[in-house]
Amino acid sequence: MHKPLILLASLASLSVATDVAMAQRVASTTLRRPRPLPPPALMVRQQKKSVPLQLTKVAIRAKVVGHLAETEVTMTFYNPNRRRHEGDLYFPLPEGSTVSGYALDVKGMMVDGVVVEKDRARQVFEAEVRKGIDPGLVEWTKGRNFKTRIFPIPPRGTRTVRVSYVSEVVQTRRGAVYYLPLSYRKKVKRLSLRVEVVKAAAKPTVLAGGPRGLRFGAWRDSFVAKATLKNVKLTKDLQVALPRLERRPVRVEQADDGTVYFSIRDVVTHQVAGTKKAKPRKIALYWDASLSRKGAHAKELKLLERYLAGLGQQGVQVQLVVFRNAAERTRRFELPAGRKALLSALRGVSYDGGTQVGAVKRVRGKVDLVLFFSDGISSFGKEKPPKLGGAVYAINDGAVANHAFLKYLALRSGGAYLNLKRVSVAAALRSIGREALSFISAEARGVAAESVYPRLRTPVHGTFTLAGKLKGKVGQVTVRYGVGQRVTHQRTFTIRRTEVIKGDLLRRDWAQKRLEELLVFPERNQDAMTELGKAYGIVTPGTSLLVLERLSQYVEHEVRPPASWVSMRKKYDAAMARKKLAQKKKERSKLKRVLALWKSRVAWWKKRYKYPKNFRYRDRSVAKGARRRRRPSARRPRPPRLQALRRANGGSARHEEADARAGKKGKRKAGGPQVKIKAWDPKTPYLAALKAAPARRRYAVYLQQRDKHGQAPAFYLDCAHYFRRVKQRRLALRILSNLAELELANPALLRVLAHRLAQVGQLDLSIAVFEKVRKLRPEEPQSFRDLALVLERRADRSRRRRRRRARADYGRAMALLSKVVMNKWQRFDEIEVIALTELNNMLPKARRLGLRKLPVDRRLIKRLTMDVRIVMTWDADLTDMDLHVVEPSGEEAYYSHNRTTIGGLVSRDFTQGYGPEVYAVRRAMRGRYRIRTKYFGSSAAKLSGGVTLQVDIYTNYGRRNQKRRSLTLRLTKRKETFDVGSIRF
Repeated sequence: MHKPLILLASLASLSVATDVAMAQRVASTTLRRPRPLPPPALMVRQQKKSVPLQLTKVAIRAKVVGHLAETEVTMTFYNPNRRRHEGDLYFPLPEGSTVSGYALDVKGMMVDGVVVEKDRARQVFEAEVRKGIDPGLVEWTKGRNFKTRIFPIPPRGTRTVRVSYVSEVVQTRRGAVYYLPLSYRKKVKRLSLRVEVVKAAAKPTVLAGGPRGLRFGAWRDSFVAKATLKNVKLTKDLQVALPRLERRPVRVEQADDGTVYFSIRDVVTHQVAGTKKAKPRKIALYWDASLSRKGAHAKELKLLERYLAGLGQQGVQVQLVVFRNAAERTRRFELPAGRKALLSALRGVSYDGGTQVGAVKRVRGKVDLVLFFSDGISSFGKEKPPKLGGAVYAINDGAVANHAFLKYLALRSGGAYLNLKRVSVAAALRSIGREALSFISAEARGVAAESVYPRLRTPVHGTFTLAGKLKGKVGQVTVRYGVGQRVTHQRTFTIRRTEVIKGDLLRRDWAQKRLEELLVFPERNQDAMTELGKAYGIVTPGTSLLVLERLSQYVEHEVRPPASWVSMRKKYDAAMARKKLAQKKKERSKLKRVLALWKSRVAWWKKRYKYPKNFRYRDRSVAKGARRRRRPSARRPRPPRLQALRRANGGSARHEEADARAGKKGKRKAGGPQVKIKAWDPKTPYLAALKAAPARRRYAVYLQQRDKHGQAPAFYLDCAHYFRRVKQRRLALRILSNLAELELANPALLRVLAHRLAQVGQLDLSIAVFEKVRKLRPEEPQSFRDLALVLERRADRSRRRRRRRARADYGRAMALLSKVVMNKWQRFDEIEVIALTELNNMLPKARRLGLRKLPVDRRLIKRLTMDVRIVMTWDADLTDMDLHVVEPSGEEAYYSHNRTTIGGLVSRDFTQGYGPEVYAVRRAMRGRYRIRTKYFGSSAAKLSGGVTLQVDIYTNYGRRNQKRRSLTLRLTKRKETFDVGSIRF
């Protein structure tokens, strides 16, 4: 196999994760039968068509404990062709289920997937790609389908896959029923089936489907039904009735680590007189008009129109707040006269910009009702809004949504979440304003109170489930239900350790319930979700399932083999013990290496570069086609005579004195160096259209052009830049925020967005985006460095008025840079020196605010001040960009001529992506420095669009009169060269 297989659940697929959480509730309360699912299929390409391979063997084992069931399906597929294939396995999951395991045959044995951090799984994948291998990938797709790539499928051979999932039993009018998909439309050579119901209150019965004559019999403390069939064709799903399940509402289970988990399933028969409240007099209406909602409001508008019409002729005031990346001013409409105007205003809304739910503000005055139309996914800025002043009815018809957040927003206020993908418009209308029964709280005795989930208000429709951990021999949980803030009734359950059984099904259920609440604020809780997934073996937005084949792969990526592979685990533990000893030696050698690099950089800084006045570089010719470390053919000039040195620009002690004077006086000379940046003006048709439009038509023209070019990130970058140039800054920020809507988990795109936000002074937003990048790309030093530098800028801005915040930002920034300095990186050699220079620049400012602790070895502390420092970074991995600086002498500094006569230095060339590449000179020669950049090429398999550059130009770097100018630009053609700007001393 030689290839890892990865199960990914990313924030970009947040709707799937949250939909699963919501579906678990729906599955336990629905009165309808689940729809039949298509059978699993392993599809391969033959003659440009996708065809299924033959499913030859199926082994199904199901275990039902109370209201939970874990189903394990092992499938063997046969490849009748003469060549090996790569296939995609599609495994439809029953509604309300979550994947609990995945395994693949390796050398005749089934190897389980290991739950690891999503980032680490991705790093393994990308590392294999860089080796020239195309790894298999397992991923979620919409509609609760489990999908995995399988490679290789040998010619006239087989591959075996095992998928396990956990689901809740379905509550129907006939009672509790376990459904098992068994609709295999073609004959299966061999099918084995085993269903076990543990400690059932009564003997289960087969209602429909399954093999003929399938019956349950007593076995130990369970009931078991099993069958083995050959050449069988099944067309109906198996339905197992679980009589009197409600008589045993409490289940207790002890996990392998000794922790005792319990689950409570309450069938709620208490009826509440849920009459509607009086018709509201004042309504707050929040309308999400971000780009992601474009085309998603038709059904919501229909519901709103019918609801407003149902208010009749009484006077009602509606306060409308349209929000995107920011909230617009509140508009008031008096009904019924203003009903048409309100609907017309909503139909005329332009959907544009990122989503910042935290930007929503409470309207003035008391409101009777809040209608909140949004998908609940904050792609930009803060994600938590304030309390909105009344019962919130969150309404959504989008295919992708943060259901957990919308449910939380509604239920904490006594309202309801109306998902129009699951609820009809008519049913939703009946729910608005009605006091619905919900779980309010749980009081625990003899139970770890912090372990009881759910904690948030939860709607109750027929059944309610709760999970927790038992501390002693006996515990009690009192569950309270009610409407609004009023408790209407409660029920007490007793949990006894004597009823415990062995297993981990309830353990997984507890973890899943905790995950549901963490998903309310996924950005804030990402680390907690990752740890939960690793600890409990469940897939979360922060974890993945990884299958590896060889010991070397497990050791290289520090992934412990699955517990089921005992021999491999022993070898791994021994290998890791040896590796840890080796790592300690590497850490010592790492410090030694960094010390050597830093010593070399300090020596460059201390050296006096001597050259005559009006020095001109005579021979600038470099052999054509020269590349990587070739030296220039020109001979360096001989050292000038003593008389010339006295007149030299760089030879006197004047610059040494200037550093000291700049620190005291704040200026080196009147006016200081002049920086000119060339205006970035890409020749694009949409910019031409904007420039030709009158001022009042610009935004309308932008929206028209977006229909043609809106899939390209460059469109939003260029248009935002244009609107900022014409002084329409709010519109510019709105347009720029669309980058967050295009791809939630694209680190390259997020880097561009964060740099541009920092460039326009939106530091808080920039930091929030860079935080996402750090989590998405922790294996890349740029993720830490970029965030550190923006934190420094915010600290610089805050240190007078908000000293505590500034101190925290400096401290965190230096910690991030020290990580860049001392960590081992697979690529980007000598980035440590760049980070050290920047860390030393921060240190004096941090010390002035009381920070004394050094984040690195004392031998690495030395502040390097410079007249000029130019830093270039870019967004594309596996891409080579080159920084060129033509000095006043005519000498050109770049990757293969990285030391110049006047002391100019160019950092190590990064040919595989991101940068930074740095030009620096401590004592600048008088004259003009021309800054150029060149797109040399890309070794990436795919590069969509151009490469976006970020160039930062510093003068008087490290001094109190330090100045910085920034430019973002985009290159699209290989070998393209662009003149960035110039500095004149």
